[in-house]
Amino acid sequence: MEESVEGIAGANNNQIINLMAKEVKKITGDWTKSISEMKLNEVVEFPISAYDGIMSTIRYRVRRRFGIIIKREGELDYKKGVFRAKRIS
Repeated sequence: MEESVEGIAGANNNQIINLMAKEVKKITGDWTKSISEMKLNEVVEFPISAYDGIMSTIRYRVRRRFGIIIKREGELDYKKGVFRAKRIS
């Protein structure tokens, strides 16, 4: 079965739209536990007020203890007061 280029492109666009529409989990406390429970490639939102602690001390603690690596996803959203992080390993 062959599929037209338009059909493939349309399917890819729908997949992208579905991915963008997914809810992002909002974490409000217990940063270390929450990060350790993240699934691979999961993106979550944290309050900006926790940024320094999460991206410095806590990020290295979970890497050492659990082998989990997270990175910031996108820019800080000052309007909403959140930033996103993604588990990459």
